[in-house]
Amino acid sequence: MKLINFFVLLALIGFISCSNEILDSTNQESNTFITKATTNSDTIMLQESFLYKGHTHNATYYLIGDSVIKIIANENTLQILNHLDSISGSGTYIYGDGVKEYFDNESDMMKNLDKIMIRECGIELQNNISPYGFIPENRACTPDWNGNIGSLYLCDDDGYGGKVRHIFYPTNADSVAVTHLKPTYEMNDKTTAFCAYAQKGTYILLNLYEDDNFQGSFISKIIDGAKDQFMNQGIYSLNRTTIEGNRTIEFGGIFCPDLKKIVLRRDIGKTWNDRITSVKMKKTRKPIYP
Repeated sequence: MKLINFFVLLALIGFISCSNEILDSTNQESNTFITKATTNSDTIMLQESFLYKGHTHNATYYLIGDSVIKIIANENTLQILNHLDSISGSGTYIYGDGVKEYFDNESDMMKNLDKIMIRECGIELQNNISPYGFIPENRACTPDWNGNIGSLYLCDDDGYGGKVRHIFYPTNADSVAVTHLKPTYEMNDKTTAFCAYAQKGTYILLNLYEDDNFQGSFISKIIDGAKDQFMNQGIYSLNRTTIEGNRTIEFGGIFCPDLKKIVLRRDIGKTWNDRITSVKMKKTRKPIYP
């Protein structure tokens, strides 16, 4: 028994020593922002390349669940991130290749919408694209083209699981707006995954806001009816067709299986999981290339 207790004691000492080494090495990072002390089991490392005011920056995040526990970046990049975290209403546009572009506000983003579209349309398809398109296994996320040119599906579990609520974009509508997801959709601060579709030839700007009435921080994506995009992986697939009655419909979509992997800029310690409160969708056009 004494021998067993001796080995148990050695194991505990080794564990404590190892934990101290992890904390010490973390604190010695000269360009590190630590949001809270925690263990490193179940920690996910997320590398991000982003654009801000025409310049490219890189940061590495460490996440547990939907909390950011550590950020590693150079001093200039940390200053930019701190600036974005200090203002309300900052925007994040997510390109098809996974690169993000940050804006101080929605007006700033809209002024750059043509540039965003040109960069988005210029992204090359990846070698491992699927020619078959993609629809989540959850049948509640299957697009409905009966009188609609687009649709958005909000899911309260990752991987498009759990409760699903849909918002349709009617064919004759100029735009679609939901000022608050709670009264009708019962999805206020409950969205963990989402997918959205558009018919081929249609481009829809999708804005998802943190607060009601389109306030607070927001994330944006252009739904391109010609291809599929996976927001967390930057993977493309070609658009696909479906038969409805006598019509053959070609369409594409965007897919975000887990909002816990998209950092919320206003709150440096959180992600977009369970944050979306209001939604806007508006048809836009493909710009004429210079």
